[in-house]
Amino acid sequence: MILGSGLIQSSGWTPTWLIRDEFTDTLAAGSVDGTAATPGPGTRAVTDTESKLSVGGGVLAIAGGKASPAWGDPGLWMNGINRITGVGAISKIVAPAGAVRFVFGFSQSTSGEPSLPNPCVYLYNGTIYGTQSNINMGAYSAGQDYVFAIILRSTGAFVVAAGGAFSSATLLWVYGSGTTATLYPCAVNYNATSSVDYLRALALPAPFDTDTGLATDVHAGSVSAGTTFSHEADCLIEFTVDTLPSASGITVEFRRQDADNYWALQIFYTGAFVLWEYSGGFTSRMSLGAGTVSNGHRCVILASGTTIKIYTDNILRGTYASATNFATATAGELDALGTGGAISDLITWPRTLSGTAAAILDKASA
Repeated sequence: MILGSGLIQSSGWTPTWLIRDEFTDTLAAGSVDGTAATPGPGTRAVTDTESKLSVGGGVLAIAGGKASPAWGDPGLWMNGINRITGVGAISKIVAPAGAVRFVFGFSQSTSGEPSLPNPCVYLYNGTIYGTQSNINMGAYSAGQDYVFAIILRSTGAFVVAAGGAFSSATLLWVYGSGTTATLYPCAVNYNATSSVDYLRALALPAPFDTDTGLATDVHAGSVSAGTTFSHEADCLIEFTVDTLPSASGITVEFRRQDADNYWALQIFYTGAFVLWEYSGGFTSRMSLGAGTVSNGHRCVILASGTTIKIYTDNILRGTYASATNFATATAGELDALGTGGAISDLITWPRTLSGTAAAILDKASA
């Protein structure tokens, strides 16, 4: 993804814009509502009771310092678009500083705060969150430019970012729920000072135009003990715990170098879980945060460099930041299900996008 604004590069695929606002006009604060996107298509719907939004110098400028901060005021929403797999909203944003709140993505309406399960990124005090959620997607640096892309699936969405520590297009999260039929690309503020270089929406081609086209490996439905899978060294691995075992535990091995060297997430019959390192046949238990897994919970393993994060029920439960061993290994296995345990829909996703996927997002964000 390109951190700049310019002409679309020539290639075999040319974006067809559903919405395109480069903010190339000039509008004083308080006069943005109802105006046309430039160059279009699109129309801006704005709430701005204290006149904090203006357009000029090629950006949507957002002034802070509200007397009465409130979600969605100021806020900008574009035309509603239908949920179609592969439709994405893309924006370049200057990250705000301090304990302030700013949201970009898809909203369920043209007022107030976007709510789950509608997919957004929520910038707050240096951390990127899922909207109204404990989904901790990583850190951002105030004052730096970031490109965010929210790309719809039939259920859920992908969140991709570039900028700051994300030196190339990085998959931050895969939303696993949400089927709202009509969604509104938005930039919604609470009390941040920031600016938006552009806000666009378009239909992306393969691999984004199917729910799992971006995946490295897919095991849909029930997954049996002994099933092997592949993943990128830096990856997201997700699965749903359908039934906790009545004894022993569910063990998912990843970054598996061989039978004696790998990492493993083990979920016990109690719902408690632990991260293990198996090195040369010796095991080490890594401390994680509190939390338990219940039937129906979605579990996500995020491995990136030397950091491994574990999420259950969309909440970051623990981070281990010294995972230096087997950091380039790309094999995994569902080693055990315990007594009567069951999981389903094990999918692995690349953390860093490359090839066609990265090239497409480069063009859409150019």
